[in-house]
Amino acid sequence: MAGRPICGEIHLTYPGDQLRSMLSLTSYLGSGRYRARYAGVRIPVTNVQPEQLDRVRDFAADLAERTRAEVIACRANSM
Repeated sequence: MAGRPICGEIHLTYPGDQLRSMLSLTSYLGSGRYRARYAGVRIPVTNVQPEQLDRVRDFAADLAERTRAEVIACRANSM
């Protein structure tokens, strides 16, 4: 099963390159907030973009339902 997702998959894009992504993460981890610039470099906002919200919500709802079903199945099998 190598290379196949266990619980589905979703592909999201970040509006920056690898350097800006790393700077954004470093900035957030260091300060606990998102900044427009870090070390003088303009960085895009991280997190899910507004146009991705519906896909992310659908994915999360499906994942939560699968998890709930697995928990119920595990409890039933342990009795």
